[in-house]
Amino acid sequence: MADRRLIAIVASVLVAALVVAAAVIGYRTYTERYVVKTDDGLAVAQVVQATLTGASDLKVSTLSGTVQSTASDTRGMGMFTSSRVMKAPFAVEYFVDVSGLDARDFAWDPATRTLIVNAPAVRVGAPNIDESRTYLDKTSGVFVTRGAMAALQRQASVRADRIAAAEARKPEQIAQAQANARHALAALFRGPLAAAGLDAKVVVRFASDSARDGTRWDQSTSLEEIFANRR
Repeated sequence: MADRRLIAIVASVLVAALVVAAAVIGYRTYTERYVVKTDDGLAVAQVVQATLTGASDLKVSTLSGTVQSTASDTRGMGMFTSSRVMKAPFAVEYFVDVSGLDARDFAWDPATRTLIVNAPAVRVGAPNIDESRTYLDKTSGVFVTRGAMAALQRQASVRADRIAAAEARKPEQIAQAQANARHALAALFRGPLAAAGLDAKVVVRFASDSARDGTRWDQSTSLEEIFANRR
């Protein structure tokens, strides 16, 4: 009976601690996102919260250019219409996550002294629309309310993101990013081979290559065996 009471007390304390922790996290999130920081009653520009995290992505390519986006808004039962057109620079980056590579993704062809790297697919990053450097920003309408202006801005931003993302995912852009990735990854792995005294060629393959690439490699020698033979 005493054991049950002790377990119940411990469980209650744990639940209470979780509730308090959730409340603290919720308060911090609300403060970071919605509470305006002030100095002597005046709002100030400052970094509210920053987190530095590690990354294992290798940036292999960047697509940049100019995007044009449009937006429209109707209010007052159709009486007030407004529109916006915006041109701004954009950039989309392409990455390869090298953290997932292990010994099984490497093979050695002794006949041609070639290291084959089976690389993960190129990942397309989120578009970055630099609206702080907008080239053109034109709003039209007889009477544009504050709410309409905010709606036009949101709509134009979302549409610009969508247009840039669609451009970045076009087959020709992905193909170019993969070509850049081959060069970047080959250079990345050529260094350790040279350091180990191996004058070797590096070939980077993606899963999409297997269907159209007729080249056959002897992949019977593992990465461990390559370096073991150098000892």
